Amino acid sequence: MKPTIINIFIIAVIISCNKHQEDIKTFALEPNKAMSKVLDSFVKVNPCENCFNEIYIDKQDPHNYTTIVYSGKQSLTREENLDNQQESLNTIKTSNGTIFKIYTGIEHYFKNPTTGKSKISDTAQYDNRKTIIWVVKDSFGKLTIAKRNFAYPFMPLPKKEIDIRDFIINKDTIK
Repeated sequence: MKPTIINIFIIAVIISCNKHQEDIKTFALEPNKAMSKVLDSFVKVNPCENCFNEIYIDKQDPHNYTTIVYSGKQSLTREENLDNQQESLNTIKTSNGTIFKIYTGIEHYFKNPTTGKSKISDTAQYDNRKTIIWVVKDSFGKLTIAKRNFAYPFMPLPKKEIDIRDFIINKDTIK
């Protein structure tokens, strides 16, 4: 009888410890159909091995969202993450298995105890030729996508990119 009680106690402890570990893991989210199509297209058009894949979601009002989908050789918010010791709290996996980290702004105030310290350690320059940014605007459920050379999350987007050739004066046209 005594060994049975001890075995039951050990099993109960193991189950309760495992349950606690499951509760604090990073929660993997599932996108809706529209966002799933955007992410699948992004990965298909912009394949990048060993890249940081990130999504930044900025809710502007109840019906308008700006989402930055990013892929590059380092995090888009690398210095901010280092300075504030923050890491994404959620991830998402596309249909082809590519994992994106999701940032919403709450990672500044809440920490995930399973991620530990960020693995980013230096602030050296990097080759940004592999950097890809799509800005996805959602207004009342209608998505529009624009490829951008630069965007920074949770700030107003730069105005439409300017082609310098539009401002160069051709000496032959001056009278």
